[in-house]
Amino acid sequence: MYMLKKTWFFGSSAVFTQQPTDLVVVAGQPVTLPCTIPGYHGMVLWLRDGMALGVNRDLSGYPRYDIIGDHSKGEYHLLIQRTEIQDDAFFECQAIQAAIRSRPARLTVLGKS
Repeated sequence: MYMLKKTWFFGSSAVFTQQPTDLVVVAGQPVTLPCTIPGYHGMVLWLRDGMALGVNRDLSGYPRYDIIGDHSKGEYHLLIQRTEIQDDAFFECQAIQAAIRSRPARLTVLGKS
């Protein structure tokens, strides 16, 4: 049981050192939403308006989205390349096994003028 807790971080062992924050970006520009959970090696899930984008680095349904950063350091930053108006939403990072979630961050995408 102890090993399971140590490996999967059940409870409050894992904490965010970086969380996404509210941002405003002009459509067409890239943006990175940070998510860092040092020492955590379980599944990480990004959500957009409450809907799952994918687990860990697999965001195959979203070709403009990538998870970047050093996985071994607990970095799971969401990079959105060439933002579009549809990216205007709330984003959240979740550490599944640790049962923790980041604060929701509002990404506001402005139309090009």
